Amino acid sequence: MPLFFLRVIHELVFEKLTVQTMHSFN
Repeated sequence: MPLFFLRVIHELVFEKLTVQTMHSFN
């Protein structure tokens, strides 16, 4: 699996988690 692909997945997961965390705090 290319590193670029892993990086893209990591970015998407991190963004999703960040959005969920912000919604939880609000």
